[in-house]
Amino acid sequence: RDTREARKSLLASIGEKLYCGGVAGAVSRTVTAPIDRIKMVLQATPPGADSPGIVSGLRRMYAEGGLASLFRGNGVNVLKIAPETALKFFAF
Repeated sequence: RDTREARKSLLASIGEKLYCGGVAGAVSRTVTAPIDRIKMVLQATPPGADSPGIVSGLRRMYAEGGLASLFRGNGVNVLKIAPETALKFFAF
């Protein structure tokens, strides 16, 4: 009986660490999503073209699609990073 409770406790601890790592990864990726988005916009500007600055680029994206446009593509990033961060959090 004690080994059964110890096993449950160990599994709960592992699950908790994996969950916390996944949530931490998802939150960190979501918080930095607007920065990544503007970085991609600036990198995609052709050489020699008039490159928007950071602030004007963010304003332009907001004007085109509202607040949601700043987080475009974030769902895929979260699906990618959450399991990776969960495993890293568990391993260390």
